[in-house]
Amino acid sequence: MSEKLFGERPLRLGPIIGVIVAIVILLIVVSSMVVVIGAGETGVKFNPFAGGVQSDEFTEGFHFKAPWVHVDRYNVKTQDYTMSRVVEEGAVKRDDRIRTVTKEGLYVDLDITVLYRIDPTKADEIRRTIGLDGQYQGIVVRPTIRNAVREVISSYNAMDIYGEKRPIVEQNMHEILVDQLQVRNIVVERMLLRDVELPAELSAAIEAKKTAEQEALRMEYVLDKEELEKERKIIEAGGISEANKIIAGSLSTEYLTWYWIDNLDTHESVIYVPVGEAGMPMFREIP
Repeated sequence: MSEKLFGERPLRLGPIIGVIVAIVILLIVVSSMVVVIGAGETGVKFNPFAGGVQSDEFTEGFHFKAPWVHVDRYNVKTQDYTMSRVVEEGAVKRDDRIRTVTKEGLYVDLDITVLYRIDPTKADEIRRTIGLDGQYQGIVVRPTIRNAVREVISSYNAMDIYGEKRPIVEQNMHEILVDQLQVRNIVVERMLLRDVELPAELSAAIEAKKTAEQEALRMEYVLDKEELEKERKIIEAGGISEANKIIAGSLSTEYLTWYWIDNLDTHESVIYVPVGEAGMPMFREIP
């Protein structure tokens, strides 16, 4: 029974249900016409009635669109891609270091981190040529990093990568990545060579070399110190010799007589007895 009495007036449910349905449909249509793009995002429109992916993108904020237009959001903030000893993918941990060969044929394991972002004005190109947000990491970013690292490492010896040329190696990798990813509308901000793991025998040789260098530096310091001490003693001896020459040239019999007499008061166990024409002092011990 579609009607019920409410007092004396019948209550018709049909029109009410119709209004509710119309409101729900209207809300669904309106919500499909409004899109919100968050901070650090850009929206790529796909219109099946206008050729597919559209080149005019939605920036941050509220936007209106046709209900049949689909919007894919892309992250335009700085992202990092890391290849290291332990990489967590959900509950799975795996070793994703890059193992490659140096110029002399030795294998090295490298931990790499690349900071990058997509060009916010070219998200539509990425949608058209690569795929949805995040898919470019596995399709483009990862293989390009591995290729750039292998290309650069093959031109250097292991000791160069581990030693003082490491910043140069890192810079070369960065330049190759910039060139290769720029054409795919991905901007490389920085390339970080975080760790280099050498073969065990080479690591032992490096440690032995460092120990020998430190010992050589210590011995050099000791020798330099001894040489300075030698020079000091030579200078001191020269000064003493020169002083003795001056003193010897100024001594006389009269001066010596006066000097001894002047210092007799410091010796309680002796007395002065003037003897001879020259008045030379004679000393006798007092018992």
